[in-house]
Amino acid sequence: MLSAEPTPEEVPETRRLSRVLRTFSVPPKLPPELCDRTIDHLHYDRAALRACSLTCRAWLPASRLHLFRHVYLGSRVLPSFLTLLIMNRALGPYVEDVTIVTRSQGFSVPEVDQMRTLQFLKEVLDRLPSVKILRIPAFFHISVLETVILAALSKSLQAIFFSGLVIADLRALSDLLGSFPHLQSVAFSHEILWLPAIPLPPPTDGQTAPALPLRHLRISVPPKEHGAADFVKWLGSCFKLPEVRSASIQYGETFRSHGQPLGVGQLLNKLGPSLEKLEIVMPRDVRLKGMHFELSQCTRLRHISFPESRKNNDGGVIYSTQYFFPTWAAMFLSRIKTNSVRSISFTINFQSNNDLRDLAHIEEIALPLSRPEFSQLAKVEFRILGRFELQIRRFIKEELPELYARGIVSFV
Repeated sequence: MLSAEPTPEEVPETRRLSRVLRTFSVPPKLPPELCDRTIDHLHYDRAALRACSLTCRAWLPASRLHLFRHVYLGSRVLPSFLTLLIMNRALGPYVEDVTIVTRSQGFSVPEVDQMRTLQFLKEVLDRLPSVKILRIPAFFHISVLETVILAALSKSLQAIFFSGLVIADLRALSDLLGSFPHLQSVAFSHEILWLPAIPLPPPTDGQTAPALPLRHLRISVPPKEHGAADFVKWLGSCFKLPEVRSASIQYGETFRSHGQPLGVGQLLNKLGPSLEKLEIVMPRDVRLKGMHFELSQCTRLRHISFPESRKNNDGGVIYSTQYFFPTWAAMFLSRIKTNSVRSISFTINFQSNNDLRDLAHIEEIALPLSRPEFSQLAKVEFRILGRFELQIRRFIKEELPELYARGIVSFV
């Protein structure tokens, strides 16, 4: 008869086999930090993220972080997204970046479907307590109703980007911006169409609302003929422009042959000692005649860049067209009267032989950069795109010997 009890000689071997089996029965575990980093590399692959979210409970937070961080809210997706938020309240805090997409002339069209969309939008925004960035790529009219709805993000919003905005209701727009006490970045990109017939809004109850502090400003300035002075004045009443740390200013391509960029100069004069980085984008052949500025008040200005105008799907990025080299750059630099600038960068994008005519304007920057105001200059950077890179490098080396002697010229 077989005995159920192991013999004394078999006990050690049985225990060893038991330990080995227990080791194989438990699957190996990766550190949570390594799993999160692996999921981070899939942030653009939504199908993979959905698969990761269904793999195990430990992978769910990292997957949701990338799946719901940036959401697009349009009239078709609002009902289903609202249902998802109602069924799972834990999803709301993951949303940090919201893009509101509209196909009509704003949300103020008095239609039944439009009002239903507004109601859905309000209920969705009420359930998103952590939104930091709001993008409105095509928001043509802002009324009191939209102000009340978007104010649901007032506790967390830090940046708001408008693109293709037609300014028609300044009071509603001012109230909207004033409802975000933590706002740090504002962008009015693409083309801003200012309606000069609409006066600046009078103070409410005889009192002026306090201007909001602002760190980053990205703005498309209208020409003089389209109310540039009133637009800059309104900006100064809404924000503390002297406290802006970085400014990206564009003079729109649409008005290149119809208006003057006087508003750019007026805006530059309102910037103050907090400014550290300045980016200027204007048509290559724009005229600076009558544009007065000197930036002497910007005592902490460290970097000036003349980038190419670029096109991007981001609602907060400047849209524009072909761009070679800013022929006005030498005159712009000659008017600067602050000695704090440490670096200047230019973007050169020549696509044909005809564009090479702008090489002479590159030579012109040597004179203003030899002034005492640029004695602390440590780097002049040329970012060469397109064609003729070798020819452009050779030309700059031959025609800017003083800058080369100082060892501050670089190429990227």
